[in-house]
Amino acid sequence: MKIGRTNAITISGGGTTKSPYDEWQEGFGYNWDSVVSNAPMTNTQRILHVYTKVELLKMASNFPTSAEIYTYNGSVYRQITMDANKRLAFIEADYITNTFDNLKYVCVVYGNSSWGNGTFETWLPVVYGNSKAVTLGTFADYYVNLLNTSFLNNYYATLRGVDVNTISNVIIFGGLEHLTYQNILQPLSFRYEGLRNCEIRLLKEVCDTLPSGLTYSTGNNFTEVNVKITDEALADWFYNTWLYTIYATGTRFRYPAVNYVRKFKVNSAMQLKASAVNAAYIERIPNCDYLDGTFTEDQTSNAFDGLHGFNSNTMRNLKNFPLWTVLEGAATGCLLPATAPSSYANFRFYSMQ
Repeated sequence: MKIGRTNAITISGGGTTKSPYDEWQEGFGYNWDSVVSNAPMTNTQRILHVYTKVELLKMASNFPTSAEIYTYNGSVYRQITMDANKRLAFIEADYITNTFDNLKYVCVVYGNSSWGNGTFETWLPVVYGNSKAVTLGTFADYYVNLLNTSFLNNYYATLRGVDVNTISNVIIFGGLEHLTYQNILQPLSFRYEGLRNCEIRLLKEVCDTLPSGLTYSTGNNFTEVNVKITDEALADWFYNTWLYTIYATGTRFRYPAVNYVRKFKVNSAMQLKASAVNAAYIERIPNCDYLDGTFTEDQTSNAFDGLHGFNSNTMRNLKNFPLWTVLEGAATGCLLPATAPSSYANFRFYSMQ
């Protein structure tokens, strides 16, 4: 299973325009799969990285000394050797000029008999990665495809695109414009960091290609940090389709309060329930202009009744205050009274109007 290039724009009359990423990739004028396969090295487990122009790279401390390393400048491969301090040095003849942005880059192909975890988990100025040729072992590509860093604070700030063999743990950072995959390793989970419209569109295109019936790791799906979406259709998909789909059996909303969406659709089928005195079930919904739907509290238990957490600290933009009905003993569709006075059970709300 794989997807093609992402973020192409549909135009009237049929067809699509090329995305900025497509044009940037075409500015190199090379087929990266071919560059990988034609590298004059013995090892078949190969990885290609394109970096911004640098004179020196400091590789991770566990980078294997057995790896073959070549640069490619568009016509010539040059073998280079890592020094005792795990550094790679480049010369002027190694650089490629991209005709789309007129900037210089350096292409490096790595080959080894196998790859281990964390091999590239250091601050690399990588803008493109291709690990489609890493096929030996179930977790081979999983370890090195740049989508599965062990530490969220150690990410690739310049990464624009990846073509990988296998996805499993996928961390989509702000700036990523392109992702293709060949295989899926279960359980599949996603993390998000700094996503805007472009990356959310990429996430949607990946998810739309996934086989039906695929299971997800829901814990990682909710480790979303700093997600800000201005495209209303994408926001509707992210909050009201994607996250509901992977968390349909939930009992409370867990979205970070810093997120904003114009309209949030409440999943009225969710039987809401606080899990503790400090874990209210509505406290963490996105800040929005309008709420649509009905909040329904689970009526089958007396633990933490009424601890909704709905207050002005998280709902600063709301313009349509929802109607609430509190009926003690009702079977469904309303809120039970709080069992004791609590800051999570009192309304503290103001309107921008």
